[in-house]
Amino acid sequence: MAINEDEQLLKADVLFELGNLEKDESNYKEAMRNYVAAKEIFEKFGDLNGQAQVLFAVGKVHRLQCRYAEAKSCFHRALLLFQQVGNRRIEGDVLGNLGLVYQQQGLYTEAITHYRQALALNREVGNRRQEGTSLSGLGGCYQEMGMCLEAITNYYQAIAIHREAEHLRDEGIAQCNLGSVYQQQGLYTEAITHYRQALTIHRAVGGNRSVGIVFGNLGDVFLKQGLLEEAAEHLTRSIDICGEINPAAAGAFRGSLALIRAQQGDVEAAQSLLSEGEVLVVVYPLEHGKFLCKKAHVCLLAEKREEAETALQRAQDIAQKLNVKPDSELGAGVQDLVTLLQSGP
Repeated sequence: MAINEDEQLLKADVLFELGNLEKDESNYKEAMRNYVAAKEIFEKFGDLNGQAQVLFAVGKVHRLQCRYAEAKSCFHRALLLFQQVGNRRIEGDVLGNLGLVYQQQGLYTEAITHYRQALALNREVGNRRQEGTSLSGLGGCYQEMGMCLEAITNYYQAIAIHREAEHLRDEGIAQCNLGSVYQQQGLYTEAITHYRQALTIHRAVGGNRSVGIVFGNLGDVFLKQGLLEEAAEHLTRSIDICGEINPAAAGAFRGSLALIRAQQGDVEAAQSLLSEGEVLVVVYPLEHGKFLCKKAHVCLLAEKREEAETALQRAQDIAQKLNVKPDSELGAGVQDLVTLLQSGP
């Protein structure tokens, strides 16, 4: 009987790892099928840690598909089980994922609370990788709130930790984040420097998802600098890479490419990109707000003032709901449009 139990638990471990592989490839349906099968075995033999691991993984799948209520439910249930078995190392990771869910919903106070709890726990148990990830999460919240100095401080701390521990992929993510906050401040030379460092790292470790984001961010910088052809080239590569593996990024960068096409006089192509892009970002409040700002600019370039005003109003509604600061990317984008519309005919 014991041998059969060992064999069954080994089978559950294999199913769980298969689920992780499918999740990493964005094959969420197959991932869930494997997770459910693994969970049934773990429950049959009373393996609480195994059950917690599966709930944690299922929560990540829900988060990746923007099913935030389901994600939080899974994370909270996993957290209770990890606490019950005393797996404190994973507790910090779960708290960080809860922070990420709240951040993606624009609930920054709740997100910061969970990131700080994760940071304290990760430091307590010596989990350097998750310590750096928690710092990056805090940096992201501060950046989205317009608190750029605090964001930069946290990103640099994260980079130092990941570099020391040789967590290249995580360092690349933090380098990209640092580039984005410099971009937000209009410091394009510094932004490009950090984006290129991130690109070198992600190419070395084979992170297609991150490579796509960096290409898109570089495209946005070149757009800000008026280098339309370079911007279009980088944005197109980003959209091709992101595809289905990162719909939020693919949608956001379609908005940027739409701006370029509108500036080049191809309004039809711009409108098509906007239609494709908005479907992809609508479930991400912050990204949707920033996308609507781009849409308003495209409408103004196409001399569709009424549509621009509608897009601006929707962006303002999101900014108000998220309580973003005026000097955040969304806040500044909304204010620029208000000024532009007030000064126009």
